[in-house]
Amino acid sequence: QLLSLILNYEGTLSGLWRLFHGKPTLDTVIALSGLVSLAYCGVAAFLPHWNMGLPYVCVNVITGFFALVSKRQRYESVRRGYKALTMGTAPSGVKIYSDGKVQNLATKTQSGVDVDPKVLSNPDFTERYSGFFAPLAIVLAVALAMSSTVLKGETPHFLWSLSAILSMATPMCLLLSSSAGGKRLGKKLYTSGSMLVNAQAAGRLAKSRWAVLKDADLYPAGSVKITGMKIAENQDPELVVG
Repeated sequence: QLLSLILNYEGTLSGLWRLFHGKPTLDTVIALSGLVSLAYCGVAAFLPHWNMGLPYVCVNVITGFFALVSKRQRYESVRRGYKALTMGTAPSGVKIYSDGKVQNLATKTQSGVDVDPKVLSNPDFTERYSGFFAPLAIVLAVALAMSSTVLKGETPHFLWSLSAILSMATPMCLLLSSSAGGKRLGKKLYTSGSMLVNAQAAGRLAKSRWAVLKDADLYPAGSVKITGMKIAENQDPELVVG
């Protein structure tokens, strides 16, 4: 359990730092789960009559592994975004336009598309959701552990019960729900010279129901070359070209 907390030091330190500042996230729940399990291991080793069963080390190790994978995937997506910003000389941006008649119209433009690098690291949907989920999970875990042990006069069972509840409080699928998709999508867009600024921009783009197509979108520069033209019917050349 101690080695898992050390190997996942990014998540452990991040979780404790956010707990200290009163803004717990999923990293906080995972770090607390590991520390409570580690405390139970120490207590059970020195106080045998407090030993209620095997600790939940295996579950915590697997959860910490998925948390570390999620964090690395998110870092990789941000790194690609930084590279895309430095490689573009004349970038085009997709903006969402809305007025009284048309709502959520996506249009491509080159005006005002400078991106602040700081917005690339804005929290994704999972991180934003964890800001509400983590405090509730911690409070409920402590309340359930106390109601099932301390209030029933079974205080020696508290650490074991709390470690069991906390180890199950972080859904492993939730850890990868945004980072895995973001990594795959970011890689696919990067190979075609595109990028998503952040999850908020992706959410706004997903709401668009209309898109403006221009000549350059259908026929990019250099893709079509006219070497000759024959008019089969009696039509003006200007009409045919139009």
